[in-house]
Amino acid sequence: MLGQAMPVKQRLAAYYRAAAARGRGLLTRATTPWVREQLAAEIAQCDRMVEEIEGAAEPTPTDPRQKTNPAKRPAPK
Repeated sequence: MLGQAMPVKQRLAAYYRAAAARGRGLLTRATTPWVREQLAAEIAQCDRMVEEIEGAAEPTPTDPRQKTNPAKRPAPK
């Protein structure tokens, strides 16, 4: 994929996935409860960011951006 640039959202998601993976690696070697808690919080934040980024990339059927406004009809007399 050297010849093609990745879209920004894919790059962001990849960054946060990699950061979470690095955090998980550090978590296995963490020795104090405070460090483990901080790493776990950062990992969770990275995971949420990935979900948010990927969720924004794929709108759901209930997403208001996908709804079309029906044509306005004149009020019945």
